Amino acid sequence: MRSCFCIFGMNLQTLVYFYEPLDVEQDQVIEGSLTLSQSKENARFMNIHLEYSSGGRSFVKESVMR
Repeated sequence: MRSCFCIFGMNLQTLVYFYEPLDVEQDQVIEGSLTLSQSKENARFMNIHLEYSSGGRSFVKESVMR
């Protein structure tokens, strides 16, 4: 089973897939940050860096939007 995180913004729409789902309970807080940057290899690509934590566990997900 895959979970996904959706990113929507001005001229931007993408999905970041997670192959290991995060189990949460109702009202459990998920905190984190999302950084988008232009790829140095190709100006048309965006680097996505997502850091998040919940329930005492921390995670990092990096992806390239092509």
